[in-house]
Amino acid sequence: MRSAQESNAINRVLKARGLPSLDESGVLEALGFLVEDHTHFTELLKACEPALRRDMYEAMRPHLRFVAKDLESYIMAAKEHANAAELPVIDEHGILHPYRMGTVETTQPASVELWAQCAKCQAEATFAGANLADAIFTMRTSGWAYDESTQQRHLCPECMEAE
Repeated sequence: MRSAQESNAINRVLKARGLPSLDESGVLEALGFLVEDHTHFTELLKACEPALRRDMYEAMRPHLRFVAKDLESYIMAAKEHANAAELPVIDEHGILHPYRMGTVETTQPASVELWAQCAKCQAEATFAGANLADAIFTMRTSGWAYDESTQQRHLCPECMEAE
């Protein structure tokens, strides 16, 4: 709920711009008509309290001059903008923290070891991965050749360069 002082301030701004006051009919239609495009609508939704965004979206959507996207699209655009701008983040206690890029950490232990012996020079190596495909990927990114047909003719990086 708005206080009487807040309502009066809003009504003064609306009247100064030739718009109806909050208690007059047609205020939502007039405000919706003033929204220029999707970017402008995203900015307005970002400025709104998160708990009231859906209500604002539903109230203004029928009065826009363009077909509105779904609310989630606008929220995602706002989040992408915040990430790109590296804006500070506020926690549940109202304390601002500097922006930090989210990270995903996995502690999945290697469960497959792939032993390989070079078919030319007999060099040996072991490659680990969460599964066989990961171990083969590790082997290939290390410069080794993996023979998929027989799984026995592997080549080390030195012998690969000689060919």
